[in-house]
Amino acid sequence: MVRSPASVIFVAILVYSEAAGVPARVQTPHVQNGAANSMSRAAKLQCSENEVLDECSTVCERTCDDPSTENCKFFPPNGKCYPRCLCKEGYYRSYYHNNSITGVCVPAEVCMTAPCRDPNAGRAYCGMPENCKTTCKRGHAPEPCDASKCNLFDCHCKIGFVLDDFHGKCIPIEECKRCWKPNEEYIECSERCEPSCRYPNANHCTHLPACSPRCQCKEGFYRNSNGFCTNDCMKEPCKDPNAIRKPWALDGYCRPSCKDGNDLKFCTKPEYVRFECECKPGYIQERWNDKCIPIGECKK
Repeated sequence: MVRSPASVIFVAILVYSEAAGVPARVQTPHVQNGAANSMSRAAKLQCSENEVLDECSTVCERTCDDPSTENCKFFPPNGKCYPRCLCKEGYYRSYYHNNSITGVCVPAEVCMTAPCRDPNAGRAYCGMPENCKTTCKRGHAPEPCDASKCNLFDCHCKIGFVLDDFHGKCIPIEECKRCWKPNEEYIECSERCEPSCRYPNANHCTHLPACSPRCQCKEGFYRNSNGFCTNDCMKEPCKDPNAIRKPWALDGYCRPSCKDGNDLKFCTKPEYVRFECECKPGYIQERWNDKCIPIGECKK
């Protein structure tokens, strides 16, 4: 008797699955082709110690970093389940132990030995929720929070250290109001917009909260493109290689361009801006507020 190709595939998978000790899900030959790859993957999987085989996995796995799986986003291929090895109950996947790329399944007490990213932090078996932790801003009287909630294996600042709201690191308590970069000062009620070399008038930002505690450039200093405070913004490079920075330069509305010439219809009166970039001599803006090109290249 000549078997159909589908029947041959079906029998082969059934025999292979039984030989591997994995129960085969009996399906009729006409639907078996669609599940062939999934079943053969399950048959080939050899789970390690403290792992169990889930033939149709659709869930996030518990890890030492995310034991509750609330931060996990799991996207099975094509939206379908697939076989994989998961840590058995009471165990968590750890990528810190045994230098394993795929991670190993360890009990809770071993998760506690995983290092925190911050050297001034240590793990707590039942850590407090984020809004219950002591920070420089909240001090030792945190805002109302549900301290009964438990974050397993959570990292928290060691004794003598506190979380810095601005940098997100654990720092000595006495350094709470100390800024790390030169020419900065800690302001309890800072300005919404900090003066910068690009925006010395500090009128450019809307996303920062007004009157919030943070480090700000001292009086007479401006934040440069590298994030440091400087009193010499003239050294700040222009984005356009054919432009130069001036202590005071015409506002963009009042500069001539190839397209508009000297017809400055939007410029009611000349306005000057500090530390602004202007076209070098012999160059002109191609259009209003655009790149600088040689005057001879202006299109008529």
